[in-house]
Order: sequence, then structure tokens, then C-alpha cells
Amino acid sequence: MTYPDGHKETYFMPQENDKDGYLYGEIVPGTHVTSDFLTEETSNMYDMACPAYREVKNRLSEMGLKTHRQNLANYADKGYEILKLVLPALKDRALAPGSNVNVDETWERFQTHFGHRKTYMWCLVNRKANIVIFFYEDTVDKYGNQKSGGRNRAVLKDFLGDAKLKSLQSDGYICYMYLDDDLIDIEHLCCLAHVRAKLERAERMGCKEASSPMGKIRKLYKREDLYVENGYDAEKIKEIRNDEYTRGIVDELQNEMFDLMANKMDKLPKLMQQALNYLHKFWKQVFAYRNDGEYSIDNLAAERAIRP
Repeated sequence: MTYPDGHKETYFMPQENDKDGYLYGEIVPGTHVTSDFLTEETSNMYDMACPAYREVKNRLSEMGLKTHRQNLANYADKGYEILKLVLPALKDRALAPGSNVNVDETWERFQTHFGHRKTYMWCLVNRKANIVIFFYEDTVDKYGNQKSGGRNRAVLKDFLGDAKLKSLQSDGYICYMYLDDDLIDIEHLCCLAHVRAKLERAERMGCKEASSPMGKIRKLYKREDLYVENGYDAEKIKEIRNDEYTRGIVDELQNEMFDLMANKMDKLPKLMQQALNYLHKFWKQVFAYRNDGEYSIDNLAAERAIRP
């Protein structure tokens, strides 16, 4: 095919093991389906629940691409076969020895022949390697019943396998706490953003007791922004996270927590109580981020990845 500007483009007949497809960014040999196109189409059909016939009839036809809806399904199958080859390598890199990872999970509703069911999708993020992996596994409960997309620790345990991770950061869900003693030798971090979010909501609702601890947490986050702005390395970040100024903020926050829990707990709003209980229960894990300059102050890397 020759374009008005003289640019020529070659169309290949579909062939098995097409060795020239990479020259044109083809993910499906013999077509002009690139990884970007397939990603967008897959997202439209499955994330946005747009039927294939509507994609073909409306959006793709408006772009000048005439195809059949069955082709979109075939392209997705081809992409899946390629993705199966890539995923093990990505997983090996994400779980490389000494890695720091963030993990989160969320429930989803999916449709079956018997109606809608609730399941769980997991997300693992390795920020340094710039890798995000979503995983979903069938599990068996304590009674031997098969469960699809379970939320119990078996899913995480099977996925991690014998990985020699340096740290894992989570929201404090009980299956993550199992890592601390019984699963693998790992440093477990919890999320300070969970405390911050509850304190912010309590402060907006008029809880005066939330203002002081909220101010101290804001100071800790302001320091984290400072590290990024100045481009500090991990060694420098660890040093500043443990300087006299930061230690003073953390100690004052701990004293306020004990004081509120001892003297005013019953009179505080529920959100404030939840924030204090979380902070008290996971104090060691929340502030474990100060042990290493590569650690993150919160688990937002995983939460933001899984939210869409």
C-alpha cells in the first residue's frame, strides 16, 4: 500500500512463526495489530465492558479499520499466548532476591452462568523494577471446598513461593501479618497513609483531637517530598529519617497516641478510634520504613495500581 506522501507499507500474509513481524511492531504475525492496539482493545472490551461488535461497528470503523468481531477475540488469544511467555520473566524480576515489594488486594464482581459472584484480585508492585503484576488464584478453604479467587494467605504464599524478598509492604490485613513469623524471612511494613486518611476524615468531621497527630504525619510526608526534590540516595534518606528532628516527631506522635487511648478513647469518633487502633497495633510495621532508604512510607504504589 502506498500513501499520498510516498510512504510504502507492506502487508504480510498470515504465516506461522513470522520472523519479520517485529520490524513493524506486530504482536499478531501477518497483521498490523501492535501491542498498543491490542492493549487498548482488550481494555475496552473487558475493563469497559464494550462488546466486540460495537467496537468493530463504531470506533474501529470510524478509524478506517474494517474487520470482524471474531478477529478481536482471535487477537486477544494470540496476545494471551505471548503474555504467558512474558509473565514468568516479569515475576522472576519482580521477586528477585533482595527486592522490596508492595502488595494489595481488592474484591471484584464477575458474571458466570449462575449469576454474579464475588472474587478477589491481588496486585504486587516492585517500584524499583517498575513492574506491576496482578494475580488471581483458586484456593481451597479449611473444609476442602474449592474457592475461586480467594483472599486467604494461600494465594499469597503460593505466588511468593520461595522468593527471598527484602521487604513487603501492605495494609495490615491478617494474611500479610502471617509473613512476619511463619512464612518467610522478610521485613514487613504497613501503611502510614491508612492512618492519615482516617485522621483527615475525622478532622473534617470536627474531631479536634485529630488535628495534632495529623499535623505530625503531614510533617513526615513533607520530609519524604524533600528527599525526592533533592534527589537523595537511599543512604542519605535513611540518615535523615532517623535524625533528631524525625525522631522527635515520631516520639511525640507515640506519646499522643498513648494519651488519647488511655484518657479519651471512649469519647472519640469511630474513625479516630480506628486510626489509633491501627497505629497502636502496627506501630513497629508502620515506622519500619525508617530502617532503609529504599522503603516507602506508605503502600500507595499498590493501592493506586489496583484501584482502577
